[in-house]
Amino acid sequence: MERILLQINDIDDIRNIIHDSIHNEFEMFFRKKQENGELLSRKEAAKELRISLPKLHELTKSGAIPFHRVGSRILYDRQEIIKAILIMK
Repeated sequence: MERILLQINDIDDIRNIIHDSIHNEFEMFFRKKQENGELLSRKEAAKELRISLPKLHELTKSGAIPFHRVGSRILYDRQEIIKAILIMK
């Protein structure tokens, strides 16, 4: 196990370290899922569901389709959107 020694001057330093660490972990997690084809962009999700982008936006905004926000991107988990569509039918 690697040891890391941190010099912390104030609480903001701790917050920033924690924020950056969590942000990096989520980025890696979502990048890995996207590379595996599990996460879809808006265009990919609309194509997979055979609906228009405006319809996808409407379903997303209403909460009918779950999504993940990664930075400024909106991504859809393939399995989650399939489940949501099946529930709607």
